[in-house]
Amino acid sequence: MSVQGGVMHNYLKHLPKQWPVIEAMAKAVFKPADASGGKTIHETTLPAVDAELVSDFIDWAGAAQAQYPQTIPAHLFPQWGFPFLAANIETLPYPMQKVLNQGCEISQKGLLPLGEDLRVACHLVEVREEEARVRIHQRLTTGTAAQPDLIACDLFGVVVTGKSAKKSSRVQEDENPWLPVGGWTASPNEGLSFAMLTGDFNPIHWVGPYAKHAGFNNAILHGFASLSRTYETLLQNAPTSIPYLPRINVRFTRPLVLPNRMEVHIQEGNPTKVRLVDENGVVCMAGDYSLESSSAADS
Repeated sequence: MSVQGGVMHNYLKHLPKQWPVIEAMAKAVFKPADASGGKTIHETTLPAVDAELVSDFIDWAGAAQAQYPQTIPAHLFPQWGFPFLAANIETLPYPMQKVLNQGCEISQKGLLPLGEDLRVACHLVEVREEEARVRIHQRLTTGTAAQPDLIACDLFGVVVTGKSAKKSSRVQEDENPWLPVGGWTASPNEGLSFAMLTGDFNPIHWVGPYAKHAGFNNAILHGFASLSRTYETLLQNAPTSIPYLPRINVRFTRPLVLPNRMEVHIQEGNPTKVRLVDENGVVCMAGDYSLESSSAADS
């Protein structure tokens, strides 16, 4: 068996842990077309995330285990947050498969401890209808009983309801230089790896023929998977050693078609801009991040 095949086999052991995500997404996908309404604010306490799953996710994301000593990466939030995010989508009169992941912002106040129950809150912030689309904003907060808001994730989705002008996502000339700070390879099975670690088994991310039927050249990587790998590249290349990024805000601008070789570029400033560029020069993700918390920056 190849090394990649061995890795896939190892991730398979996490499949039983992903049932809440799979069940919630299936309910949202197969709901009646005209179904709407329901609970849009969720608050609960979840059992501690499995330590072996966290360890495998850290390895997959390209981080060193020493970066997360008895802590959980903030960008693993889909693993416990998807069931609530999907439940909110289920209340809307739009099929989940039509909701495109547009981007997210992660703000972190402190380390999320491994081995403790998680206090999770999720609510549907806004549904805004525009001329050719519907914009959806959700917020997921995660913490502990002592500090329930250690991590706040604002997630943005869109449902296209009409035609809109296409925008180029190729690298544009800029008077301020973009500096390459690292990169990573997205393997043919990258989508399936992320699915086994988080539970997001949307076949468009790991079944090539299904993705081609949907209009792509091959399976496309989850936006949150791109965020995870890029997050760790930025963390590893920070000028000083820090335990996490206090804030990162990204937009998913173009599908990342698998397999691919990705480069992470930054543009110095306050905040620092970041973009993820594929081997053909297409910007798949763009945004900005901060290395200091807002409180530290203001002091």
